[in-house]
Amino acid sequence: MAVSERSREQVGELLSTLSTQYGSVPVNQTTTALPPATYERACEQFAAGRVVCAGVRLEDPDGRVLLVKEDDGTNRWAEPGGRVGADETLEAGAKRLVKRTTGLDCDIDEVTRVSIVGIGDERNVERPPVYQLQLLFSGVPTGGELREGDGVAAVEWWTNPPATVSDALPA
Repeated sequence: MAVSERSREQVGELLSTLSTQYGSVPVNQTTTALPPATYERACEQFAAGRVVCAGVRLEDPDGRVLLVKEDDGTNRWAEPGGRVGADETLEAGAKRLVKRTTGLDCDIDEVTRVSIVGIGDERNVERPPVYQLQLLFSGVPTGGELREGDGVAAVEWWTNPPATVSDALPA
């Protein structure tokens, strides 16, 4: 079975698990064409069992939302997150990523966004897509000390998040 079919099958299994744990959640589907090196990296990530990006929309008791500014020169603000490890549950991976990028511990309440992303090669449209699952959980901070973590240029609580908050999770 080719990478495309295997990744689609694995994403389907993960969606089934999410449905069992959290009930029905709307699923968005999209495709993107990326440079060949990025496409190859997506194939390598799949081969390593890392087909999920997860983040957590943390809200404090005052209703403020925690965002991280990625340290990649884009000035893009997003919910804290990244790639879930092959040996982690979705929730454990999301919590680890929040801790790694912000210094905070958190509890997860529910799934707020699910997207299936088909990643293609922009220079060779004959190459089949590799599928990735992107999840956004909602949660609350439970401890830790706020700091700028790995791959993060800034961490801030926002009462009114900027209009430039990215729909894509940090990878």
